[in-house]
Amino acid sequence: MMNKTERHQIILDYMHKNGKKGEIEELVKTCGVTNETIRKDLIQLEKKNLIRRVLGGAVLVEEFDEKPFNNRYWEKLDLKNQIAAAAVSLINDRDFIALDSGTTTFCLAKKLQKNVTVLTNSLDIARELAVAEGVRCFVAGGELRERNMSMTGETTEKIVGSYRVSKCFLTSEGVGLGYGMMDAHESESRVKRAMMSSAEKIYLLADHTKFSILTPIVTAPLERLTGIITDSQIDPKIVNAYEKAGIPMIVADPDGSEKQLE
Repeated sequence: MMNKTERHQIILDYMHKNGKKGEIEELVKTCGVTNETIRKDLIQLEKKNLIRRVLGGAVLVEEFDEKPFNNRYWEKLDLKNQIAAAAVSLINDRDFIALDSGTTTFCLAKKLQKNVTVLTNSLDIARELAVAEGVRCFVAGGELRERNMSMTGETTEKIVGSYRVSKCFLTSEGVGLGYGMMDAHESESRVKRAMMSSAEKIYLLADHTKFSILTPIVTAPLERLTGIITDSQIDPKIVNAYEKAGIPMIVADPDGSEKQLE
């Protein structure tokens, strides 16, 4: 029978080979031990800062090493632009919208050519909209998170909460049925919750890779969303599963136009 050290290595190896995550049920089968033993193992690995426990399992800490905003912007840019174009089609003149500090919402901001008012906690989005014709922009100030160029904290949350917006467009680190929309940083998650509380309609912008990622923080259940906007590479089986669960899905065509699957 393997000892604890060997078991911990097997758990880490399994997670490296399986999308940097592991569900308790699968780890139990892999290690041939009880649920209780695996839970204790995960607690010990988390104390060593090797993994973070999430609902139903764990993810590797390296999954949350945050890259600077400008680096993340260029990753999957074509897919982000697809999603952004579909999102813009849902915005009307004179709408008051909220945008969080994600790179996909930044792509949305770059495509805005309408007479709208925008509330954001992103300095990059604010700078982009400062020269956008017809756009009025409010910035929710607070403590600066330098790597993301975003404002967070109690002050930011209070400012966001003092407005009422018609629509908010949010990003997330991951999304999953039975979990919700998920993030890796509590401060960002709290601002998103404030935006959701201030909005009549709530849209999540998530490329197809986000549907296989679990993170430590559940920002909100999927039932809170008006819809999820994703890219054309999404697996139709995932779309069908979400719609069967009552979560509206909006899939962008490769040319950037909107397509809602029935």
